[in-house]
Amino acid sequence: MEDSSIQFISLLEAGELFDPNVNEMIIGCDDSYKLTLSNEAYDFFEEKRCKIKLLPLDEAILYWNRYEGRAIALFHLPKRLN
Repeated sequence: MEDSSIQFISLLEAGELFDPNVNEMIIGCDDSYKLTLSNEAYDFFEEKRCKIKLLPLDEAILYWNRYEGRAIALFHLPKRLN
């Protein structure tokens, strides 16, 4: 059973995000927001031989900036309330 406080990237969303020209997907979000992939989405990316890198937002941005291969990055930028 999936935890309702965690947001999951679904199989459908994984299919929309996937690009056959990349070999890694970098996902970053801040500590206040829990984001991961559903089991089906993980399986989808595994079948496509696309690695998933789930990192805290700051680390994901640094990783993306240094990455030299073909990748897609998904960054969840939280809404800041003043």
